Amino acid sequence: MFYRDRYDYLRALEVFSRNAHSITDCARLASTVVNLLAGALRTSSVQLLQPIAADSDFATAFHAEANATAPHSVFNANSPLVKWLGSSDDILSCEDIDIIPQLQSLLPEEKENLEQAGAQLIAPLKERGGQLSGLLILGKKLSGQPYTVEDKQLIYAISNQVAINLENARLYTDAVRARENLEMWLNSMSDCVMIVNTDCIVQFMNKAAAENFSSDAGDMCWRILGRHTQCPDCPIERYLCNNRQGTLFVSNIGGREYDVAVAPLLNPDGSMSIVEVLRDISERKQAEEREKQLQEELNLSSRLAVIGELAAGVAHEINNPLTVVLGFSERLARKVGDDKASRDLEMIHSQTLRASKVVQNLLTFARPRQPERRLLEINEVLRSALELRSYELRTNNIEVTLDLAARLPRTMADFHQMQEVFLNIILNAEQAMTEANRGGKLSIKTQEIKGCIRISFKDNGPGISSEHLSKLFNPFFTTRGERGGTGLGLGVCHSIVSKHGGKIYVRSKLGKGTTFFIELPVTPDNIDGTEVIGEKPSRGSE
Repeated sequence: MFYRDRYDYLRALEVFSRNAHSITDCARLASTVVNLLAGALRTSSVQLLQPIAADSDFATAFHAEANATAPHSVFNANSPLVKWLGSSDDILSCEDIDIIPQLQSLLPEEKENLEQAGAQLIAPLKERGGQLSGLLILGKKLSGQPYTVEDKQLIYAISNQVAINLENARLYTDAVRARENLEMWLNSMSDCVMIVNTDCIVQFMNKAAAENFSSDAGDMCWRILGRHTQCPDCPIERYLCNNRQGTLFVSNIGGREYDVAVAPLLNPDGSMSIVEVLRDISERKQAEEREKQLQEELNLSSRLAVIGELAAGVAHEINNPLTVVLGFSERLARKVGDDKASRDLEMIHSQTLRASKVVQNLLTFARPRQPERRLLEINEVLRSALELRSYELRTNNIEVTLDLAARLPRTMADFHQMQEVFLNIILNAEQAMTEANRGGKLSIKTQEIKGCIRISFKDNGPGISSEHLSKLFNPFFTTRGERGGTGLGLGVCHSIVSKHGGKIYVRSKLGKGTTFFIELPVTPDNIDGTEVIGEKPSRGSE
C-alpha cells in the first residue's frame, strides 16, 4: 500500500507536469506541486520559498498540506546559502553545509530554521535567465531512508519545470495586469480606441468609441462602424499585408474623416490583436485646406533660406580641409620622383580642385546678394548649374549631353538669377524622368538664332498633357500634386527671364518627352560694364 500510494502520486505528478504550462494561477500551481512532490517522495515536509518582493528575503510561500503546522523558513537575500544556491545548479544536501567553505558563515538563526524544518535537501529554482526565483526545501523521508539518486533526479527535473511554469504564470499575471492598466488608460483618451482580434471581432472599446459609434464590444468591427460589409480599407488587412507592422492612414466613416493608427497588441494568452486609434479630423481638414495655399507660398522661400544658410556653413567647413589637401598634394608632387606616384598626386590635386570649385559654387549660390547684371557667357552659367546637380543626375541614372555653341555671343544678365532658372528646369526634368522611368536622357543645347541666344532642355520623360501646357507658368500651378510640388519654380523662371527681356516656352506631348526653350537678347560687344538692378525692372526686347 505504501509503494502503491507513492506510485499514484508519481503518476499524478507526471500528468500535472505535462499540463502545468497551461496553468496561469501561481498559487494553484505552487500549492499543487508541493503536495504532489511530498506524496511522490513520501517526505515529512516540502516547502517552497519565494522572494517577498524584488531583491528581498526568501520566505515560505507554500508547503505540503499534511505539514500545515510546519515552521515557516526565512532566508536573507544576502545569505551565503542563497548566494551559493544562486551560483550553483546542484541540489544541496544539508549534511554538506558544514563542509562547504562558502557556507561556513551561515547565520545561526538560518541553521536553526533548517533544523526546525527537518530539511534534508534544498533545490534551487531558476528562471530562464539563470536568476534564482525560489527554493524547494525537502524534509526527511517518512520511511527513514536517505534520498536515492533517482529521487534527486526527480527533484532536479521537477524544480526546473516548476521554475519555468512559475515564471510563465507570473508573466501571464503581469500581462493581464498590464492589459487592465492599458484599458484604464485608453478610457481616459478623447480619441476613439478599439482592440480588435484578427477575426474582426471587437474585444474592447474605450468610452469615446462607445459614445461616438453608439455600440459596445463583441460585434464585428465593420458593423460597429455602421457599414454593411467589411471595410475596403480594413485596418486588419492593412496590418497583415504590411508585414505585421503598424500603419497610419485616413478613412471615411459615416461621412467624417478619421486618422486611423494601427498597431499590434500581444494578448496575455499569446494571441495577437490590433489596436485601432481613430481621431476625427473633419474640422481640422477644412482648416488645413484654408491654410494650404498660404503654406505653399511660404514653402519655397523658407526652404531656400534654410538651405542657403546650411550650404554656406557646410561649404565653409569643407573649404578648410580642401585647402590643406591642395597645398600638401602640390608639395608632395614637387618632392616625389616616381612617375606613378606623381600621376596619383596629380589626380588627387585635380579632384580636390574640382571639389573646391563645387564648394565655391555653393557659397556663391547661397550667399545673400543684390541682383546685378553683367556681360555673361551663358555656357559658363549652364556648366555651373550642372555642377551643382551632377551627383544627383548620376545617381538617378540620367545621362546628360551638351551641345554648346563654341562662339556664342554674350548677354547682359544676372549670373545667379540665370543659374536659378537653369537649375529649376534641370530639376523638373530630373524629377519627371526619375518618377516615370527611374532615369533617362537630358539634352542641353545653346545656339544663336536671329539676334538672340536660345537655350533648350530636352528630356525623354513622360511629357505634359495639352490641357496643362497653357497653365504651366501660372503661380502655384503644379502637376506634381501631393508628391511635393509647390507650383512656384516655373513661375519664378518666367518672371526672371521676362525681366531680362527674354522669353521662356515649352513644347511637349504625353509620352514624347518635354523641351523647354529660353531665349535671351544678344548684347552688342561694344557694351561693357555692370548694371545694379533695383525695384524697377530693366527694359528689353521680347
